[in-house]
Amino acid sequence: MSHTPNYDAKIKTILDQLQPGPRVCPVTGEVWDLTEEEIGWLKHFSVPPSELLPLIRRHWLNGFNAGLNIWWNKHALTGQRILSYIHPDNKIKPIPDTEWHNYDWGEKNYSDLNNGQPFFPQMRELVFKIPSPSLRVFGESKNTVGVGVVSAEDCFMVFGGILNDRRCRYCYVVKDSEEVLDAYTTRFSNESMSLAECERLFNCVAAVQSFDCHFCAFIFDCRNCENCFLSSNLRNKKYVFRNQQLTKEQYEEEINKINLESYKIFCGYWEEFIKMLRERSVWPENFNTSCEDCAGESLRKCLRCRECFSSTEATDCYQGLMTQGGAEKCAYFSGLVKVGEAYMCAGVTNSQRVKFSCSLTQCLNLEYCSTCYNCENCFGCVGLKNKKFCILNKQYSEEEYWQKVDEIKCAMLENGEYGRFLPGDFSPAGIEFSADIYFDYSPQELDYFEAAIFDPKHGAVVSEKDLAENLPIKPEELPDLISDADETKHVGRIIFDANLQRPFSIRKEDFEFYRRHNLPLPREHFISRVRRLARLCNVSFNRYNTKCQNCKKEIWIAGNPTFEERKVFCTECYLKHLEENN
Repeated sequence: MSHTPNYDAKIKTILDQLQPGPRVCPVTGEVWDLTEEEIGWLKHFSVPPSELLPLIRRHWLNGFNAGLNIWWNKHALTGQRILSYIHPDNKIKPIPDTEWHNYDWGEKNYSDLNNGQPFFPQMRELVFKIPSPSLRVFGESKNTVGVGVVSAEDCFMVFGGILNDRRCRYCYVVKDSEEVLDAYTTRFSNESMSLAECERLFNCVAAVQSFDCHFCAFIFDCRNCENCFLSSNLRNKKYVFRNQQLTKEQYEEEINKINLESYKIFCGYWEEFIKMLRERSVWPENFNTSCEDCAGESLRKCLRCRECFSSTEATDCYQGLMTQGGAEKCAYFSGLVKVGEAYMCAGVTNSQRVKFSCSLTQCLNLEYCSTCYNCENCFGCVGLKNKKFCILNKQYSEEEYWQKVDEIKCAMLENGEYGRFLPGDFSPAGIEFSADIYFDYSPQELDYFEAAIFDPKHGAVVSEKDLAENLPIKPEELPDLISDADETKHVGRIIFDANLQRPFSIRKEDFEFYRRHNLPLPREHFISRVRRLARLCNVSFNRYNTKCQNCKKEIWIAGNPTFEERKVFCTECYLKHLEENN
């Protein structure tokens, strides 16, 4: 029996009349096609169609991720200075995670429903009133600064599901690794720097889409390689220099000519590396592995997923990003872990049947909720724990709850609210800071999403007081060679990244790593460095039709923000290329 008969009747009429065909996105002005497949998902979830281009919807969902930023903010109750991924100008106020989890902030903060008024402004009062966890920390970590950390020890500035890491710094989604600096989506790696979508690397520098490699530098799409330099598409190789096979003696002779401790020389090889990726390396049509009947990019162990990206162990999903540990029958999502039947959600864990929500854990049948734990059958709630049948955090009987939800959904459907994702100013990190690792939002997107705009200079971890007492130096004032760097002069000294307009400093642990590996001191803020690494990968979260540059067969490939033009082969030609050149 339906709990919301009036809404069900209204949405059925809309969906029964819905026809596939072209639509115009109000944000971009682009024409996109509403397909039979998408209509099937709309009917499955009983939700109205969106007017937005699918890519723009994915951007909106990404706007509720934690991103790469951390700020000085104020404790919501005491005013004490604390670190948080919530910008200090945000009306959402932080509480340290341990304090947040020790108290039910939502229980005594609720609103009486006013059916005569739009719903989002009523929910907004709760979003701004109820404190939010400051760092999204899960589990226990030791001596670690980061956001979205599950378990880590002695890590600094690590973000996005950090798990079982030690002494890692400036990383995004890095797991089971030790002493890794500047990395994007990397696992089981050690003593390495500047990695993007890599696994099981040891003592490597500047590697993209490479696995099981040791003592390599500037490599792309290499597997089980050792002592290789400025090379790509290698399998089971040793002593390869610029894709030329050398003897051990020849290789060592060439390597001994290279002095990567020089910043100028390092940058020169980085530029050659980028040119190699753009002009000489062969890219496969996708980097999917162990997938069946899937269309997307960077999928692993997925089944029947369409237009999905950077996902693992997902089944029957559509238009989603970033899943771990399983997702099933979900559509339009960003950041799911063990979730089923989710629609238009971001940052959800161990939950079922949730819609238009963010930051949920162990929840069932929630709609338009944020930061709720172990809740069931709730609508428009914020910061609740262990609750059932609540609307705007107010408790109702089961009968009252469903009656009011039916009324709310009908009213929201009529005024155009139902079917939209949460307003952008509900994002704790701030829309523009949440996904800037992947792309930059357009002014039109920020306006449509109702995003709040914050000043990146306000709340910087290096404060104005620190800047006044420790006058910053220009990056060009740093010594070219790490051997000429002085720990007493350069460790802890403020350096200003003019492009990002953000100050940063080199920590003692970083200095020791650069010295140990004969690598130069960085001249850019870690956000710039990690963002550049991420954007070397196919992370535009869209796909388009093109032709294999070898056989000219039509293929679909994911967009790449750095390499719009690159040499892409279909799977058959790519495998043949590997065989012929290895």
